[in-house]
Amino acid sequence: MKNTFTSVLLLTVVGLAVLVAGASYFGAPLFGWMIMIAIFVVFILEQVVALKKIKQVAAENEVLETSKHRGIYGISGDGVVAKRIALAKSLLNKKIRLDSPIAYEVLNNNVDIKVPRSSGGTVILLGLMGTFFGLMASIATAGGAMDTTTQGTLDTIQHLFQNMKGIFGTSLCGLFAALILNATRSLMISARDNFMARLDALTLNMQGDVSEEESDKTGLERLFESVEKNLAAVTASVQEGLTGVVNKVGEELSATTAKMNDSVSASVDQVSASVNASVQKVSAEMSASVKTLNESLASAMSGMNDAVKDLGGSVSASISTAFAPMENSVKALSASVESIPSKLDEKLNGLSAALDSGLGDIAGGVKAGLNGVADDVKSALSDVSGSVYDGLYKVSESAQNSLADSSSSIAESIADQVKQSNEQWNEFMQRLEERATSNVDAQREGLETLKNVALQVAEKAQAGSAELSASVSEKLGTLSNDILAAFQKLSETSSVLLEAQKALTESIDNRVVKEKEATDALGGNIVETAELMRVNQSELSANLEMLRAGLETILEKLSGDTAERDEEENFIEHLNQSLEAFHERASEVLMENAVKTQEILLEVLEQTQRVGHSASVASSASSEESKVEE
Repeated sequence: MKNTFTSVLLLTVVGLAVLVAGASYFGAPLFGWMIMIAIFVVFILEQVVALKKIKQVAAENEVLETSKHRGIYGISGDGVVAKRIALAKSLLNKKIRLDSPIAYEVLNNNVDIKVPRSSGGTVILLGLMGTFFGLMASIATAGGAMDTTTQGTLDTIQHLFQNMKGIFGTSLCGLFAALILNATRSLMISARDNFMARLDALTLNMQGDVSEEESDKTGLERLFESVEKNLAAVTASVQEGLTGVVNKVGEELSATTAKMNDSVSASVDQVSASVNASVQKVSAEMSASVKTLNESLASAMSGMNDAVKDLGGSVSASISTAFAPMENSVKALSASVESIPSKLDEKLNGLSAALDSGLGDIAGGVKAGLNGVADDVKSALSDVSGSVYDGLYKVSESAQNSLADSSSSIAESIADQVKQSNEQWNEFMQRLEERATSNVDAQREGLETLKNVALQVAEKAQAGSAELSASVSEKLGTLSNDILAAFQKLSETSSVLLEAQKALTESIDNRVVKEKEATDALGGNIVETAELMRVNQSELSANLEMLRAGLETILEKLSGDTAERDEEENFIEHLNQSLEAFHERASEVLMENAVKTQEILLEVLEQTQRVGHSASVASSASSEESKVEE
């Protein structure tokens, strides 16, 4: 980089010295000196700008070397390297690969060392302007001297030839300045390109190692991958939302199930308490009846024994005769007592069947949304009914056993007092019938209560399931709308991104084509300018040759070597014709050169405006791309 700076500085000094020496040697006229001063100013400014750019590149190279030793995280400031590293980090944070064409375009357009436009064409045009102006002034002077004497014409022509060196000196100085400026620009661009190559290598190293398959992917494939990642992220967010909704619905279902369990448990507890109370009541009444029966039988036995002792054998026949209906009554009593457990069993079975059917209806109503709850309730109530049935069956068995024992003892001990026993058994049967009737009424009331509880449970379950289904359907509808809106937004964003990428690609292609056209047109203009200069030189040589021939003819006529000296009028007429021919030819050449030069200048101006317009379009495209990425 130091060698580049030294070379450019040496070119500047040598070029300035040669330009000053050339301007002094050629001795241009006043307007030519103005053109030379303009060439000097453009040359010096261009070289100063080039030296500043080379110094900037050298400073950035030092920063780049520092970053290689200290790492990229130790770089800060407003330099090109710092800005490039910051922009690359931003792109990496956005999951954009640095080796993609879009990232490369963004990095080069936003962070770069801009090379100024070359002024070589400007100094060439200034030199040509000086030459053309000098030629036009010379032609005007020669045209004005045609009406003077021969000596005046010769003096004018001699003066014109003396000024030709200064007239063409401006063009030569402009060409030399353009050569120096182009050489300087080449060195500056080479230094800039080397620096940008190293900076690009540093930027790509920030990407890290990638697999061969990943490196072979195109920009479109990476775009599709980014779209797939976005879709995966949206799907994950939707799944999270669905999980949250499902959890919420599950919590609501759990709460509803807990409430139903509590209500069913309360109903079951109430039914169990009612059944237990009924069973305890029946057991107590049966125990009291059996106790009363035992007492009456004991008193009857004692009285009968006393009567037997008193009466003796006289009454044995009558007792035997009377014992038959008593025995029948005892058998009937035993049968009725034995039928009590079977009746209780039937009633309890009917109660259990009614309870099972009611709970089955409840389970069928809640089965649509709460199958588990219905099964738990049904199993719990089945267990309760089974436990109640087992308890009542045990009570009936114990009562049957006790009554069987009592009847056997009565059959063995009763010998007489049939009437008293009949009355007592009739009273017992009446009381037993009353107790059975009251038990049936109590059981009927319990069944009505259980039916009402089952209806209430069914109504609550139906209302809760309807409300829950409405809430779930509403939330699922809202969630589906949100999912549709999210996918619609994602599709719109993807379409906008594809359109922006397509527009950016088209703008880049148009820009490349326009740059190529501008370069071709500029090269064609330069070639046409060179051809025009060669034509001008050939025309000028022809004119000079014609002028030389005319001057030789004039000198021959003036020296008196020709035979036409006496014919002075013919000589003057011939001289006038020669000068007029020279004037016409020179005027035609100058007009053609002026028209061609004007066309070239207009084309150069048009190319300049076109390049400026393409640069503005490229900047707008880059800004649009940055907006799309945001």
